[in-house]
Amino acid sequence: FSRPRFGKPAPLSRYRPDLPAWLDAVIGKALSVEPAQRFGDAIEFAHELENGATWAGPAVATRKSLHDRDPLTFWRVLCAILALIVVVLLARH
Repeated sequence: FSRPRFGKPAPLSRYRPDLPAWLDAVIGKALSVEPAQRFGDAIEFAHELENGATWAGPAVATRKSLHDRDPLTFWRVLCAILALIVVVLLARH
């Protein structure tokens, strides 16, 4: 118990693929086996957590919208929905 032996922890992105890379790196550094590779103090850790997202840049969308993927289908669906709304409104009168 006086000298625990831990292996390298698995990255959190293994369990949460949607986790931002910067957050995975910050938490990985905090959980490092070697004390020299960890943060010096809690303030340094908090600073990395607060500013990590701004340094990483904007998030990249992994999935395109229907309009970007297939604009024709997007407009067909939109027109069908609007036509259905018009029919329902006309039927109420």
